[in-house]
Amino acid sequence: MPDVCMQMADGSKLRKRPSRRYRRRPKNLLTEYARRKRRNVWLETHIWHAKRFHMTELWGYKIPKYPNDRGVRAAYRDATTRCVLMVATHFPVSVILI
Repeated sequence: MPDVCMQMADGSKLRKRPSRRYRRRPKNLLTEYARRKRRNVWLETHIWHAKRFHMTELWGYKIPKYPNDRGVRAAYRDATTRCVLMVATHFPVSVILI
């Protein structure tokens, strides 16, 4: 079995970085998240937003600023192969009387 330490030129040893699989274990993820959120306060939904939005630091919080537009491809695929329905109830209604 190969040694996990590498010998440097000055004689000191350099530890190999743990594998990604080891780093992504739930216990390790929680400690990593705790380390990263010491500087700024995270929202409860930070992980969900971080996958979908560009995050920015504002007022000591990490908040979503604008979307990554990751859903555009899925929306286009659905529009070309299936029926797409747009709900326009949130748009303001303007009536012009002449």
